[in-house]
Amino acid sequence: MEQALGADAVADLAQKLGLNVNMVLCYSLAQCGQAAEAERLAQDLVRVLAADLRASGAWHECYHPDTG
Repeated sequence: MEQALGADAVADLAQKLGLNVNMVLCYSLAQCGQAAEAERLAQDLVRVLAADLRASGAWHECYHPDTG
């Protein structure tokens, strides 16, 4: 029996990984029936990338959730 990952567990894992791994995590979550978590993570990634692009003019592969 598969157990759903909680939002906190997914967020904690995502914060420790780089952009490319986060995208693989999004696809994996969706394939494992965790579409809502996959969508939330994807939206967060887009939000972070857009903020980074506006602030610095570039995308950075890794993003620290507290310091940017």
